[in-house]
Amino acid sequence: MPDLCRKFEKDGIVVIENVLNDQQIEEMKRGIGKIVNDMNLAEHPKSVFFTNDEDKEGAVDKNGELTVPKDKALNKIGHGLHFLDPTSEKMTFNTNIQTIFEEIGYQEPEVFQMYRLKQPKIGGAVTDHVDSNYRCKKL
Repeated sequence: MPDLCRKFEKDGIVVIENVLNDQQIEEMKRGIGKIVNDMNLAEHPKSVFFTNDEDKEGAVDKNGELTVPKDKALNKIGHGLHFLDPTSEKMTFNTNIQTIFEEIGYQEPEVFQMYRLKQPKIGGAVTDHVDSNYRCKKL
């Protein structure tokens, strides 16, 4: 990974294959499945995000009720997963992950976690964007 920092500086992105092995990925999927299964919808705030295509079929109807089972309704789960799930905690503090951030020059990285679920027939295309524009605003 010696050229990782240079490539990241030049292109703003790097693709790193095989950061997690198949067993770790399956473990992560099981952990997220447990979070979703154990989630009590009555106690959870519902956030509905709209694009310009407001006529797209979604997971929530006009009354705020789910139109599909909850495991098929979620778009993403994120930010603070390591507080909820031991597997996410283990992945967050994985030495491979730490090494990658060190290699691209981070001094004190703040890792924002997000588990994306791509559901069939829910939502639309996401336009080009930079996630940090949403997460790292200076007030």
